Amino acid sequence: MAIVITGISKTDFAIYGGEEFTISAVAGANQWVLGAHYSVYLGRNGTIADALCYSGAIGNGYVCHPDSITAMRAVSPPQVRGTGYIVTVVLGALSGGFGGLRVVEQPWVDMVFDVRRHWPGWLVAGPRSIEREPRQDL
Repeated sequence: MAIVITGISKTDFAIYGGEEFTISAVAGANQWVLGAHYSVYLGRNGTIADALCYSGAIGNGYVCHPDSITAMRAVSPPQVRGTGYIVTVVLGALSGGFGGLRVVEQPWVDMVFDVRRHWPGWLVAGPRSIEREPRQDL
């Protein structure tokens, strides 16, 4: 039996890595097993030879755990710009992939707002999106 991935929350990843994304599964026979230790890879091979994704949870390193039976988060590793990338999820002898992903150069402004969005609200770090940035009339 294979792992069936029904979707990924983003299709474009920055070359610098560090972007959190959600991997979706369908509830039922192909749902995520709560408490299981998954390995998530991002690369062009679609195998364990690709770069490991981080879990995004303190102390878990590269071991990803599902948030629910239909969603699991991971954080992208740095990659080379290009197309044809695949996210591969492995649990023991089971594996599954989701392709058609791209790695692109992210503009500096987008990186700033991505970082700010993950900080706690009480931290005074400036606007969390470009829309909330004060208008600059010249």
